[in-house]
Amino acid sequence: MGIWSSSLYESDLAEDLKGAIKALSRLPFTPEKMVEILSQNHSDISGNSTGEEYTTFWLVTADQFHKRGLKATWLFQRALEIIDSGQDLQTLSTLRLPAGELRKRKKVLEGIRAKLTSPLPERKDKPLAEPEPFLMNVGDAIVFPVCRQGSSRNPYLSNSMQTDWKQVAWGAAVIIESGRAFDFLAWYRPLKILEPIPLDQQTNDCIPELQTISSRTDWNIGNAGTCSPSNFRKTQLRLVGRVELDSAKIQQAIEHLPSGAQFAINDISISNELFSGGEKSRNTNLASFLF
Repeated sequence: MGIWSSSLYESDLAEDLKGAIKALSRLPFTPEKMVEILSQNHSDISGNSTGEEYTTFWLVTADQFHKRGLKATWLFQRALEIIDSGQDLQTLSTLRLPAGELRKRKKVLEGIRAKLTSPLPERKDKPLAEPEPFLMNVGDAIVFPVCRQGSSRNPYLSNSMQTDWKQVAWGAAVIIESGRAFDFLAWYRPLKILEPIPLDQQTNDCIPELQTISSRTDWNIGNAGTCSPSNFRKTQLRLVGRVELDSAKIQQAIEHLPSGAQFAINDISISNELFSGGEKSRNTNLASFLF
């Protein structure tokens, strides 16, 4: 279910699409191929013309493609048809959006129509010339600072915006899976400890060693995520060693989890998974994945 208002972007779907289109725009694909990928990844919405979020999907996609200078004539035409036919307003009316909000939405649609019939701006994103390098490999053990709540630093916020954040412990993880979406967008899946490692009271900054991490028995398989060099640096990730993993055991443990490629396509950072404490689902043990 979406959040129905006059705005085109007040829904989880709209935010997801913005992130996905941002990621896809970096690939050396044609705009038509990008639309095809988005449509397939949201097939339950994009192909259901009577669904509640159908018009939102196509309007947001068209708006974002035009904004980023991605020429997709067929996409723009579909969005114009949705606007001119009144389908979007009818959908929202059926969902009982108040009359005042419907009038505001009509103005929003008029603005989108004007945009889609105006000259396309210069392409905003430069496509990747080669696949993203892997910053971490399967088996790499990493540590990262966490605050009292168990969260790592937010790489999308400056230090000045995180003045209340103070390291009190270390989180730790081992990369158990990695890959590239469409052979370009790198992603990683962590196996992380559930409870953080307190700071060394004597040195206050002593980084946990691999032996300390590998002896832990409280582990949790996390969702996959991307990690740009900037995010790696701002989250203060540190490689502290490597362990030898049994790939067959790993595959058996993760076979029912969402594909890591989906997180890369939607540009979801691994920083969302870098926290410790409070989570008990998929509790497992690192030793069970070692040779």
